[in-house]
Amino acid sequence: MSVEQPAAVSGRPYVLQGRAAAVPPVPVEGAGRRVQPPRHAQPEVPPTAGPVSPRSMPPGGGREGLSLHRGPLGEPQVQVVVRNRAVDLMLHAGGMHAQHVWEGLRPVPASHALMFLYVDLRAVADPRAVKADRVVFVAPRFQVAGPEADDLVGVLDGVTRNALRMRVTERGFDVRTHLATNPGRMPDGVVYAGVAASTLDTPAGPFARARQVAANAWEAPSRCFVELFDGTRILIDRNPADRQSRAVIRSTRTLDGAGGYTSRQWVSVSAAGLVGEPQTRSVWWLLHLLHLTVAGPEGLADER
Repeated sequence: MSVEQPAAVSGRPYVLQGRAAAVPPVPVEGAGRRVQPPRHAQPEVPPTAGPVSPRSMPPGGGREGLSLHRGPLGEPQVQVVVRNRAVDLMLHAGGMHAQHVWEGLRPVPASHALMFLYVDLRAVADPRAVKADRVVFVAPRFQVAGPEADDLVGVLDGVTRNALRMRVTERGFDVRTHLATNPGRMPDGVVYAGVAASTLDTPAGPFARARQVAANAWEAPSRCFVELFDGTRILIDRNPADRQSRAVIRSTRTLDGAGGYTSRQWVSVSAAGLVGEPQTRSVWWLLHLLHLTVAGPEGLADER
């Protein structure tokens, strides 16, 4: 299955130093070599992304980590907990995002934001911590409203390019300090576990149109694209104004069976079907590239 290369990046190559031969889904490879796909090429993206290992990315400084799909996060039931907690946080983040833009906070946030997800490895297997929602944490990156932040694909393209550059040039690259705008406080020992793109522009129309009919910020719809460490992709369409279905959640892997989430309503979809939707191909493509870039030796398993 091919995924259309975003127009925003079709004329400029991604450049990355180091060995990236184990990362087939992105137009990056070789020791500092530039890889420029043809202008109208459609890079191949596997329909199912496997678990990300530190060895799948070139070194960016710092010490080597261990793969997240070993240890506690290799347990299927623990993975279900992480997926569901990520959904909970992104549903809340969508509402907060809408409120910030609705109220016109200064500087005014753009309609698109990124959320970097972290997991506390010491708490993830503790039922008490899971019940208290002390497992998954978010480091958000809000964009300032303006021409450069009007398009989600453009936002992803710009942040991914910065992340690629920092992965090579910055010692101790940490997405929380180098990319996030408000990382907040997190426990020691958290590890990077995924990335999400939140947007207030939904299939129903742009946010400017939604706010004309919504009663308040929390009634405004939002959409969130999520990619997690275990290859799970989740699409969350939040629509609080719909009393029958306030959110439609589509996931490529199960959300049932752990942490009290057996009653969550969600739709099982194939990765090929989710990533292959024409309107969102470019978003998934760039989100995957950003995820692989951040999930290097430090970002994936560098316990702090």
